Amino acid sequence: MFKKILFLLLLLYTVVGFFILPWVAKSQIIQLVAQETNAKVHIESIYFNPFLFKLNVHNLQLTDKTNTPLVAFKSFSLDLELYSLFAKTIHIKQISLEKPELFLSLSKEKKLNLLGILKESHEKKKETQAVKLPRILIDKVKLLDGNLMYDDYTQKEKFAFDFHNIHLMLENIDTNNIDSNATHFNFYTALGDGGNLEIKTKLKSITPLVLDSHLTLQANKLYTPWKYVRDMLNFEVADGKVFFNAHLHFNADDVQATLVDKIKLTIDKLRIIPKEGYQDIVTLHNLTIHNASVRPFTQDVQIDKISLDTLHIDAKRNAKEQIDLLQYLKLNTKETKKTSIAKNTPQKKPWSVLLKDLELKNISARFEDQGISPKVTTTLDTLNISAKDITLAGTKPFNYAVFLRLNDSLECNAQGSIQQKVLDINTHLQCKNFHLEHYSPYIDTLARDALKVYNVKLRSATLSLDTKVKLTKEKKKTVLQVSDTNASVQKLRITKRRSQKTLLALQAFNVAKLSLDLSKKQL
Repeated sequence: MFKKILFLLLLLYTVVGFFILPWVAKSQIIQLVAQETNAKVHIESIYFNPFLFKLNVHNLQLTDKTNTPLVAFKSFSLDLELYSLFAKTIHIKQISLEKPELFLSLSKEKKLNLLGILKESHEKKKETQAVKLPRILIDKVKLLDGNLMYDDYTQKEKFAFDFHNIHLMLENIDTNNIDSNATHFNFYTALGDGGNLEIKTKLKSITPLVLDSHLTLQANKLYTPWKYVRDMLNFEVADGKVFFNAHLHFNADDVQATLVDKIKLTIDKLRIIPKEGYQDIVTLHNLTIHNASVRPFTQDVQIDKISLDTLHIDAKRNAKEQIDLLQYLKLNTKETKKTSIAKNTPQKKPWSVLLKDLELKNISARFEDQGISPKVTTTLDTLNISAKDITLAGTKPFNYAVFLRLNDSLECNAQGSIQQKVLDINTHLQCKNFHLEHYSPYIDTLARDALKVYNVKLRSATLSLDTKVKLTKEKKKTVLQVSDTNASVQKLRITKRRSQKTLLALQAFNVAKLSLDLSKKQL
């Protein structure tokens, strides 16, 4: 008799667990979603194994009233260790979610679609007492091959972006004991523009929260974020990719020690064109920030190196004396009223910033000035800049060197030191082969405005200069000192404008060892 009762109970448990419980759960979920939301849910099947305590949900889809998909997944599985319940512990062997899909949409009224499906609740919230949770063990949480689609209608044109091939892995969680070498969180997603994002985190403690995390962003096209702000800008990012790496250390017991280090940011092959045009106005081969570290709570930044390789800028000034590049940089935003700042507002602590090495090379530019007649085109062939140990505070001088070649003839070298806080600039400047006649239209315009009669023309003049300059600030006065100056004017020729008769011709005019001290008014 006892065996029959035991058999019947086992049979009942089996029928309830395998058949009745999944059917009831499916109908209750559908009914609950219909009651609490303005959406409907479709579930293909629910499977539960009452002996192994395994739950599987297949092909769930949540849609709004217009059948627009909101959330979906291919399968959800939960594997629970039954015997752990006798030890007052919830032990989950694995939680797995396969091919989940999330469809987010932001309307013109800036309302998120998922929030819109929730029905308003008129019931008063009951005060709940804190309940002590049992120990929870989770061996593994997996999310496989997920997708997130985002549509934004707040701009003039719809902005769409998607994250696909999303993978998430969380391993070895114990709410009573966090092993510093056990708990890991890994996240990966491919981006809709061809890039990818990866986050790897080691959770060392929950109480207090202590973690180390690595973030890597690979080859995200700059064209994509530009599309989101295109209405505000007058230029278009036609090409370019960004790469970013960083490490984060956080300890809730010592927030001041929060550190973001091993930062590397690279922008590659950037092209900027006018919004309504196609010709490049800015091209950049490479810009990299090497091995930077930031302590946000102590306001400290250190950067090992910033390097720039091959930048070209193309600009024009029209007959109305408007420079196109400046027009492109203007933001198309509504003006807001400026808020006044109280005089007694305490000053914030300044950030401590140190840049150990700056190297900018192969910078070039072309500037066509149509605001002068005849038009003048200036070509910056090469500009190289290097500097060491630059600080934001500027309490210590930093050394620098500059090389410049202009209009395929002028060459300048400058080197020295700069201190910002108490102004102290020392420069040794050497320039040669500056053809002044290239800029004679500017000289002619200034002379016509200043003189009643102007009938001369600068035909040629080549300038060279070697000088040492010191600029300091003493007692709120700026002091300029020039020393060891050697200057020369070669091949100077000035003629009458109409007859072209030579008025002045010099093969060479040299000035040696010139010194100037404005503070003492000595030359």
